[in-house]
Amino acid sequence: MLTTCLAVAAILQSADAKIAFVARYYTTASGGGPLATSVYVCDGDGKHLTKVASPGKTPFAVLWAGSDRLVWLCDETAEESEVWTSPWPKIEPKLLGQVAVASTWHSQPGIPLIGVGQRGAMADSWLTVDDAGDLVPCPAPHDPYEAELPITTPDAKFALTADINDEGDPVNFTLHDGAKSFPLKPSGMLKSVQYDSQTNRCFVKTTKPDASKGDHWWLYTVDWGGHILTPRITDYSQADFWPDRDATAYCQPKSFIKLGKNKTVPVSPLYYGNWRTGQVKKIVSGSVLVTYASVKP
Repeated sequence: MLTTCLAVAAILQSADAKIAFVARYYTTASGGGPLATSVYVCDGDGKHLTKVASPGKTPFAVLWAGSDRLVWLCDETAEESEVWTSPWPKIEPKLLGQVAVASTWHSQPGIPLIGVGQRGAMADSWLTVDDAGDLVPCPAPHDPYEAELPITTPDAKFALTADINDEGDPVNFTLHDGAKSFPLKPSGMLKSVQYDSQTNRCFVKTTKPDASKGDHWWLYTVDWGGHILTPRITDYSQADFWPDRDATAYCQPKSFIKLGKNKTVPVSPLYYGNWRTGQVKKIVSGSVLVTYASVKP
């Protein structure tokens, strides 16, 4: 137990742990207005905050390309978004081009993937940033753990199923242990399932739409023998998560605070830690709205 705690503490406090994130800070000067939204990088304990200056428009997503390059996207509301990159830690922003961004993909850590197409729709093609810092075509991403319900474990002892409602959405999750059935009640609606038959790990992601604060998301693992879903990351708006990596960083749906006499502004903190053990720490908070985070590989 002590060894685990020391390992987690090392993750949280290590100067080698770097988190890139998109945030808008607020200032109390001139009545408490917002500063421009920018890309930042900090250590795993929130220290050594560095602003990645960009002459581009408002950033909305940032990804690591390897461990020594950042890629970020600007102007989410436009038909085409700007794609920027910079080496790290030497900051030299470079505009790579303008792309109609359908989505970004946090796949294997350090591989930034940008889906090209109509926003919110399936991507028509995919781009990545290579070692030279150039925007290049790439194959469509493949999640090796992507799965669909029902799932049956290799020994056929356990199964995870769901009913389908009139809208075609999975509901009424049930874990089956032989002839016994155990209803599961996660928060939100099922969005995706990941399953590794080699390790028998099963991850369940659910979501609840919220037009005011931003969508709410939950990540669970299936405890087959305990007949429950174990929460791993709760009530987040965006998270950098990969099943084979313990480290995660995420932000939450907006809350609102008063700033100055007459202003109410949205805020959201940044968290970093170990999803497996649940040892997670709030590393950026206060008068700041964090909307996207990415862990350095």
